[in-house]
Amino acid sequence: MGTEMTLSIADIERLEGLGHSDFYFTAYDGYAQMKNVDEHCFFLKDGMCSVYKDRPDGCKLYPLVLDMDNDAVVTDDFCPYRHEFEYTEEMKQKLRKLIGVETEEAEVRKRWYDRR
Repeated sequence: MGTEMTLSIADIERLEGLGHSDFYFTAYDGYAQMKNVDEHCFFLKDGMCSVYKDRPDGCKLYPLVLDMDNDAVVTDDFCPYRHEFEYTEEMKQKLRKLIGVETEEAEVRKRWYDRR
């Protein structure tokens, strides 16, 4: 199945600025999404994140995810440690902004990705 990590413009610019390339694609909804290699994150190397210090914002917020069917911010059932995390309303809003659910950034992102 692989990961489905949405990337922000800032994530892409930060990682490209560090010399990384070909790590994302434009998904069916027009947003950039992290590529998978053997159903794992593009940056997973030897079982560890190779860009941990500069990882995407969505990775920093994980296991917080947006349940699109119910329009709810929840912890990912796949994460065995999901019950050990506490999240603030600010973190939930940050996730919604990252995905573009609540802001005009959705339109900005679409224009940015379309130009690439």
